Amino acid sequence: MLHWIVFWITVGFLIYFSLNFRTYTRFNRALDRAGKERAEPVRHISVLIPARNEEHNIGDCLRSILHNKYPSFEVILMDDGSTDSTSQIAKGVNDPRLRVVRAPEKPAGWVGKNWACHQLSLEARHPILLFMDADTRLTPDALWRINALFTLTDADVLSGCPKQIPTSFLDRVLLPIMPLLPMATLPLFKIGDFRFVRSAIHGAFIVIRKDFYQKTGGYETIKGQWVDDAALNKVLVKRRSKTEMLDMTKIVSCRMYTSPKDTIEGFARSLYHELFGMVPLIIFLMAMLFLATIVPFLLLIFSRSVEQLALSLWAIGVITGIVWVSNRKYGFPWYSAFLLPLMFFTVAYTAYKSIQGSRKKNMTWKGRPITDERPSPR
Repeated sequence: MLHWIVFWITVGFLIYFSLNFRTYTRFNRALDRAGKERAEPVRHISVLIPARNEEHNIGDCLRSILHNKYPSFEVILMDDGSTDSTSQIAKGVNDPRLRVVRAPEKPAGWVGKNWACHQLSLEARHPILLFMDADTRLTPDALWRINALFTLTDADVLSGCPKQIPTSFLDRVLLPIMPLLPMATLPLFKIGDFRFVRSAIHGAFIVIRKDFYQKTGGYETIKGQWVDDAALNKVLVKRRSKTEMLDMTKIVSCRMYTSPKDTIEGFARSLYHELFGMVPLIIFLMAMLFLATIVPFLLLIFSRSVEQLALSLWAIGVITGIVWVSNRKYGFPWYSAFLLPLMFFTVAYTAYKSIQGSRKKNMTWKGRPITDERPSPR
């Protein structure tokens, strides 16, 4: 009986994922043409980068943006109190399209990134705002493709998960879960219509019309919230935005960590960051991951008939196939899809680290403590 239950769950999940994946990638062919055709109208774009202690990333980030041959854009980097050489490296990039600005002292009640992004929005001169993290990189035709997406969708907000740049074996085991989650959980094929998901964005890469941003109040409305993308989603829903969560892997990539130690600590912080230290939610996430990555293998081991064996292999094949498709899209090697049990145990360890940090209240982000205050957006 349990084998058949898992079978029908995986059938439903396969259909659900397929609908999401088709929606997520529906403009990919048009984006390929946009990088070559470079059609009018040309929208003026402000690329806005909040940066705190990003000396290992900021040079590559800026060079990737400035390699774009787009005719009308500016780049503004907001140095958010860095204690390393982030500012010096940025100022050493000689390009008239780049401005490096030091963030004013952060007032009480503001989270660092939200304060920096708010200041960036005040500095921006152009009608399209592209907020991107310092550990991301743009492809050479990225701005042309973003320009085309506004023509294709007439959206207020564009976002999507960046393609990943893994730097260690641990990255290849652990990080595939991050871009997989939106396609596995959010009904992207009904976004904007579905009652509970009217908007979805990824905090590392957000493109928004400036007039709409100003209408929402932007980062000022979520100034004290650590989960900036989740908080912004609520604001966008309230303002009835037209948001498109799309495949951005041909536009932006991201190198999140530089060592296995950074991966573990960074993922633990991210898990805390996304779920704000809410232990029941972290445990629920682990239970769902256990169901997807461990249970099919347990069913295979304890199969007592050919039918049960076939049903178990089906479940393993569906889950592995979905992860393989996601990994191909996001830059992970093929073998990462066959490491699902190892993924579960590494995520479980980082979840433990996250819960431990939550209870001891010693979690930090970019050298700043993460508090448990959760003010609601205005």
